[in-house]
Amino acid sequence: MLKSIKINIILFLVLGFLITSAFVVPWPQNNGENSPKYVENPTLVKDIKPGNQGSNPYGFMQYEDNAYFSALMNDGRPGLWKTNGNSLETELVSEGLGISNSHVEFNGDIYFLARNEGNLLDLWKTNGTSSGTIQITSNPHLNPRNLYVFKGYIYFEYGSSHYLARTDENHPNVELLTQYAGWEYFLLANSAYYIALSPSSSNYYILQLPGSTGMSLDTYPVDTKDLIAYKDHLYFVRNDGVHGSELWRSDGISEVELFLDINTIGDGNPGFFYLAGDYFYFMASDGVHGIELWRTDGTAAGTVRLTDYRVSMDTINNMVYFGEITNRPNGLPAGLIFMPSFEDLVQNTLWFSDGTPEGTFQLADYWFTKSIEKIIYDGYLYFNNYDSEHGWEMWRSDGTPEGTGLWLDMIPGKTSSAPKEFAPCGERLCYSVDDGIHGRELWSSDANVENANLVADINTLAVGSEPWNYTEYNQQLYFLANDEFGKRQLWRTNGSAENTIPLMNNTEIGTEVDNKNYYAIINNKLVYVSAAENSFSPRFWVMDLSTMQSSVLPDLGLSLEKLNPFGYQLTDHFLYLFTYSPITNDRYIWVTDGSPMGTKLIFQTDVTNRDQFSSVDYASLGDQLILSGTRWDDNFTQLFLINSDQSGIDLIASSNGVPSFIGSYAQKFYYYWSGILYSVDRDNSVEELLDLEMSIDVKLTEILGEKILLVTKGNTSDSTKIIVTDVYGSEPQQVYYYPYGIFPSLEKLKINNKAVFVGSFFDGYYKNHRAIIITDGTPEGSYVLLSKNYMYFGVKADKNNLYLLAIDDESRKLSLLKSDGTLENTITLIEFDQEFCGDTIAEFQERVALYNGVYYLSLTDNNSSENSHGCELWAYDLYSHDLYMPLINQK
Repeated sequence: MLKSIKINIILFLVLGFLITSAFVVPWPQNNGENSPKYVENPTLVKDIKPGNQGSNPYGFMQYEDNAYFSALMNDGRPGLWKTNGNSLETELVSEGLGISNSHVEFNGDIYFLARNEGNLLDLWKTNGTSSGTIQITSNPHLNPRNLYVFKGYIYFEYGSSHYLARTDENHPNVELLTQYAGWEYFLLANSAYYIALSPSSSNYYILQLPGSTGMSLDTYPVDTKDLIAYKDHLYFVRNDGVHGSELWRSDGISEVELFLDINTIGDGNPGFFYLAGDYFYFMASDGVHGIELWRTDGTAAGTVRLTDYRVSMDTINNMVYFGEITNRPNGLPAGLIFMPSFEDLVQNTLWFSDGTPEGTFQLADYWFTKSIEKIIYDGYLYFNNYDSEHGWEMWRSDGTPEGTGLWLDMIPGKTSSAPKEFAPCGERLCYSVDDGIHGRELWSSDANVENANLVADINTLAVGSEPWNYTEYNQQLYFLANDEFGKRQLWRTNGSAENTIPLMNNTEIGTEVDNKNYYAIINNKLVYVSAAENSFSPRFWVMDLSTMQSSVLPDLGLSLEKLNPFGYQLTDHFLYLFTYSPITNDRYIWVTDGSPMGTKLIFQTDVTNRDQFSSVDYASLGDQLILSGTRWDDNFTQLFLINSDQSGIDLIASSNGVPSFIGSYAQKFYYYWSGILYSVDRDNSVEELLDLEMSIDVKLTEILGEKILLVTKGNTSDSTKIIVTDVYGSEPQQVYYYPYGIFPSLEKLKINNKAVFVGSFFDGYYKNHRAIIITDGTPEGSYVLLSKNYMYFGVKADKNNLYLLAIDDESRKLSLLKSDGTLENTITLIEFDQEFCGDTIAEFQERVALYNGVYYLSLTDNNSSENSHGCELWAYDLYSHDLYMPLINQK
């Protein structure tokens, strides 16, 4: 039986000194209990190693009388710590472990996911001691996630194919199962039910974990991945062909029934399931009021629509539930606090419902972000939020409008303390925050804001010009910049000046390889290309990001002239390197896990061999490498696959022309060659799927689920077509025609299950313009987002939005635009007074990065005043809308 969680962290012990800072916390609109607050004399529980650079505590887990978390040690490595609030009992449990976001209790221990110093994610367990902290899995291909305990086993999802694995107390036995994993598991009728997506059919099914004895529901395809257990029933969304997409349920024994036909003339489309108090909440449309919030008590008569947003705000397109508020003043009933997103509003607002229509209302007029971190603690909602007066600080709500607002302003003024990683610690709330003195450290509070305390100060450790070539990794931004002597150097930053450091020594110069990034990151190892000063012999180097030590890679005793780089390809867990000898022109293919010992030679050609290549293209299928090479003497192209054990290379096919790599889906790789669509699996089995017209000139390809998109030249040179088939080789269909030709090439992105093609097009009279074509693979879902109104350098994307750096034709201002992929929801975020450092599309890719809500770009203020900075790294916060120069203090 799982032990109940009991945390009792006492935070009133003083270790040797008292911090005498006071923090003013204004409440601009609240009264009474929420009047202005002051934090006086915050108490340090344990000063582990004094200093002002934070240890960045994160990944909190609670078990028995201790809270476990990860924090950075002095040498920059993460460590697993535990505390019960006593200074003598806040201790390091294990070095080199960074906790991920999943943990369970099992057989008296806490099992959790963590990354080791090689940045590999594995399953671990701990009993709170160093000797009792044990690694359970060690397969670099396993990548476990989503832990769940059921009938003596820990289940988890593994690999890139979304299958289930399990382990019991007999470690290190891990059993790989043949059924698909799901998202969330629910207990009903002695069974663990979950919804899984079948990659072969793209349908959702309700499955059971092994050992379940309830009714099998896998013969009932469901419409969505929404599933919940409530009052002895399992609720899900199904379309039986008669009632449309509606809410169904099963008792897990013998009964499957339509619970409620919400929309009697169409689809009710229920979704966003949530339990709070005595009710089951969900979103649905009755065909009259749009998509609204509903709740049910498990009966048709007790099912009520709570909102009518369509009157003033149109329909809801997303919902975030925060949880149940129980500590409401004056005996008010408990209820659900939530944040809906509306189709016609950019901002999100906070709402409350006690389960009745009259008790459902908006709490605040503030704009809230979807990505806020939050927790329900002691009956209140605590969350981080931003306003222009205070920056990112801690807010609180008691479920009333007057009790919702700023709660703790750790750093007065616009500077943000950025609280995050909230976790209950016994009778207190723990969180990670930067107070401006100690860096980001572990703090705690009770219900009184005056009692905010620093728990532990764990870590003590306290730009060049023309920055470009940005890569984001592990909450750090890597980039290239030139020093005052004009040498190209590799740098790393977390956005602050004090954490901006050069990674190469001052005798190295970064060099380019095959038009790719100058570097790649794998398994916490930085692989980069550089040459010694005054040398024309670049090499692959590897730097361990834990120790910051560098060495030549590969270091296998070969003469250095065989190690000149000409390309690389990242896969899921490996990096393939391509080198050559400028003396013999021999070519070499290596594979590495980022360490010298984990590097080996796979393939070598020599100048007398007809397999010598003049040009090479490559892609990945899982951890295997797909490689095409065109021979020097006859331009004949061969296609190869690195075999699964990386012991050699196998020839797949040979032909004239050059294959177009499309991508992988369900363990197969797809490519287009000489008018024919092919697939190849991991065992080199090639299948011809579709014979297209030889005259089709394919310029770009993309894969969307089972759909394969071919962007082709039209019947004339000044037109473009998008043709769609699928992974089964179905009859192709033209879904879009654009009356301008591609010039010279396109880039591609994905957003909201749509393909985005960005490029230059010409009209046949040597006039060209930039355009963005978006398609979901259907005629009705294919259109041009922007064309001719903007001259834009390029596009970056996160999961839900495109970000376009453009020059407006009317204002001639450099602007940053945001779009969800539709013209009506394309807005201008900022018009810059500065100019972009670069004139070409290629320079956009090198000088712009989007990471963690911040848009990094290279700008110049382009003036001759003494305050001019030239071309430097700037940052635009997509949430706070602040524009700043994070690295200028390094000058």
